[in-house]
Amino acid sequence: SMLRAKKRVMGNIRFIGELYKKGMVTSQVTKSCLSKLLAPSVPEEDELEALSQLLNTVGDQLEKQLKQRNDDFLEQC
Repeated sequence: SMLRAKKRVMGNIRFIGELYKKGMVTSQVTKSCLSKLLAPSVPEEDELEALSQLLNTVGDQLEKQLKQRNDDFLEQC
């Protein structure tokens, strides 16, 4: 059913987010998931919900990691 499929997708999104937080999935994998969720020019409600879930799970950690990379780059200049 559609509800069952939606629950499965949301569970997978949460799982990927938690794996990222534990360092078991790279930021590239997480960014790939984010890109796929944003790929349609007009995302469906389910895609937006999944995107929101993933960003809620990994947003703070991903932002810190990207900021650190930016700081490291600027120090090398």
